[in-house]
Amino acid sequence: MIETQKIINFIDKQAYNITKNKIKGVCSLNRMKPNCLLFYNSNNKLVLSEVELTILKTCLVLAKNKELLPEKTPCIITANPRLAFVKITNKFFKEKLQPGIHPTAIIDKSVKIPANINVGAYTVIEKNVEIGEHSIIDNHVTIKSGTRIGKYVHIKNGVILGDEGFGFEFDTNNIPIRMTHFGGLVIGDYAEIGNNCIVNKGTIDDTIIEEHVKINDFSKIAHNVLIGRNTLIIGAKINGSVIIGANCWIAPGVTIRNKVSIGRGSMIGTGSVVVSNIPENVVAYGNPAKVVRNR
Repeated sequence: MIETQKIINFIDKQAYNITKNKIKGVCSLNRMKPNCLLFYNSNNKLVLSEVELTILKTCLVLAKNKELLPEKTPCIITANPRLAFVKITNKFFKEKLQPGIHPTAIIDKSVKIPANINVGAYTVIEKNVEIGEHSIIDNHVTIKSGTRIGKYVHIKNGVILGDEGFGFEFDTNNIPIRMTHFGGLVIGDYAEIGNNCIVNKGTIDDTIIEEHVKINDFSKIAHNVLIGRNTLIIGAKINGSVIIGANCWIAPGVTIRNKVSIGRGSMIGTGSVVVSNIPENVVAYGNPAKVVRNR
């Protein structure tokens, strides 16, 4: 149970109709529960039944304008209720993991593991791997030699980091000869790699994922790729030597051809196939992907 005043002090926004009720959890407007935190992100006036109004008066609502809410609703007013909800729940309601290494994890003796990280079951960490403080490595993760992971990074279940990519050269008899990969993989602070993703190391130079990059489940990042900070990638296939600028959004099902560049701040729409460079701050989609408007 969290005192309402603690939440108000933390978020430092104007509050109205505050009671002495304590907040015990979170809920949505569709399934309201007593004494919960919720957010209302609409610009329209909220209309509820009598039963819902009774429950709402025990809650704490994050909204853009108190005039949108029924009278006497306990509320905090903020320009971005959803963002405020995320910050408050991360502070007060998110389960805090205790640092530790699962006994089934296999970690090379050369790897220095900070005392404040988590390593899950059946995870394998090879030699010459670096992991920053406060990072979380979930279950069944494989981290290959030459991978460097920053602080506060979350690597989710089933991820493979730093394996060789699909690189070949053909001899005079047209037989494919695998190219040895000498590069590494660098993952910046506060990045997140989702379940069952694969991120390859570089052939000569490193594959680089910068700070605050978030990669969703089942994405594939090939060798020599550079992903700029704050970019979100959702279930996409990024082929070799692609450069993606900072603050981009790569939607589900996108495929990006090798050696293509995506400009800073651009968005690639769902299911698109990108075969040529995309400029900065635009929205592009289709097969092949074409610019449709500025972002």
